[in-house]
Amino acid sequence: MINGRYYDWESVTITGPSGEVIGISDINYSDEKGAEPRYGKGGTPYGFGNKNYKASGNMTLAIDEAERLRASLGGFYGDTFNIVVNYEVPGKDIITDTLRDCKITKVDTSAQQDDDNTGSRKIDFNIFSPIEWNGVPAV
Repeated sequence: MINGRYYDWESVTITGPSGEVIGISDINYSDEKGAEPRYGKGGTPYGFGNKNYKASGNMTLAIDEAERLRASLGGFYGDTFNIVVNYEVPGKDIITDTLRDCKITKVDTSAQQDDDNTGSRKIDFNIFSPIEWNGVPAV
């Protein structure tokens, strides 16, 4: 039984500093905030201490899309920038994740024979503000 359409790659719209990103084949982002147990007498924790919040991501762009990003930043390692990821399917709630203050940390590329997307760029970035998961800041 088919229960309608769900979120898929076609339902994703990604907007960066140079506008809507078309030449993108993937985007990944995550965050974490560790908590370490505190021990005293006995073998069980009596509490915990928080660690620092960290967020990072990566995306793979076609070479022309990567060049648009590079130009808009004044170089890959130029300014920080924001990324907005919308998941939108008719009849379902729109989910919007916002990645603020992204800073590129690595650019990787490759080309090989019979490659239909030669020169695509894998771009790693840190996210210096808490990810807004569907409008709610992580911390």
